Amino acid sequence: MSLWWYLLVPRLDGWFKWTICPGVFLVVAEYRGGLGAWPRMLVLWLVLDWLIYAARYQWNDIRGYANDLAHVHAARRTRLPAAAGGGAGHRHVVLSRGVLALRLALALAAAALVGDLTMGAVLLAGVFGTAGVYEWMRSRGAVTAVWLLIGTGYGIRAVTGAYAAGVPLASAASLAIFAYFAAVGAMFCLLSWALDATSHDGAPAPVRARYLASKPHVAHLLHYTAPDPGGGRVLLGRGRVIAPWNVAVLVAAGTGPAVGVAIAGPVPMAVLALVTLVSLLGAGVLVAAQGSVARGMVTVVVGVALAAAGVLLDTGTVVAVILPWGLLAISYTGLRASSYTAIKRPPRQWLTRLSSAHRPTAELSRGHLPLG
Repeated sequence: MSLWWYLLVPRLDGWFKWTICPGVFLVVAEYRGGLGAWPRMLVLWLVLDWLIYAARYQWNDIRGYANDLAHVHAARRTRLPAAAGGGAGHRHVVLSRGVLALRLALALAAAALVGDLTMGAVLLAGVFGTAGVYEWMRSRGAVTAVWLLIGTGYGIRAVTGAYAAGVPLASAASLAIFAYFAAVGAMFCLLSWALDATSHDGAPAPVRARYLASKPHVAHLLHYTAPDPGGGRVLLGRGRVIAPWNVAVLVAAGTGPAVGVAIAGPVPMAVLALVTLVSLLGAGVLVAAQGSVARGMVTVVVGVALAAAGVLLDTGTVVAVILPWGLLAISYTGLRASSYTAIKRPPRQWLTRLSSAHRPTAELSRGHLPLG
């Protein structure tokens, strides 16, 4: 990746995060009749993802510049690139700092332009306030604290999309949306980090040891993985059931139905409790499942069970309740069937990998039972 392309779009391999804000907006607006607010959403989306979060990633990459360059897969990682010819990267760092400052100024200006300066300031404070605490905890090796904070960006993006569709920030709906997406984000990051921890397995022992020692929040995740069946897919097996990413799955499964109800409208508490119970039980079976075939089957069966439980609701609410489960279970199954090199592939190849992880379920429905 060239320096100028990096400065335009830092962390291009995190492209999927750009879908959270508009995706939540579309779902909430469809139920609440707020699709006409799309221009406001578009501005807030660009302010958050292309300006504020891009600046946050630049800050992270400046702090970790030397470590990122030493990564054995540095060419696949869309971080601040090395200077041409292997020279000193001081100029790259200086340029990145300048673009970072410009992004923050543009973020506030753009928010003010559409009459949302307060929201722009809230987003800026939320992102960099959380980032400051994260970087401080990370520098002190506070592994558990880093794990707890890592998903907040996903929650902020989701709440921004809901806010653009008319959901007040200080509301139970926003809280449920934040909690669910923060948990899904934590699951995603923790699984990705566990794969990253294996990325140096083929490197010389001193190089691998040095890398893991520099990232204890990544290295500690190896305690929860299963033996590698080949291809770096250390998450394909069950591993330890009480793992950080599985805890995040249970939190997401417990809050997902509340998100659906918050979006689509109120329902009797007994109905919400029933759907939440089904979701939690399904999540428990999912994290205990062994291999992609079993996880794919659980994903489908629990989706059907949620639909059955949702007959007590209206049709629209059923869909809203099933969506959180689908996003959670499909992402979890796809990541657990993946490897570090696979998740660093371009978007089209990553989506192909994700669909391959669920292919065994389709084969089972046709009467074919794959072995291995």
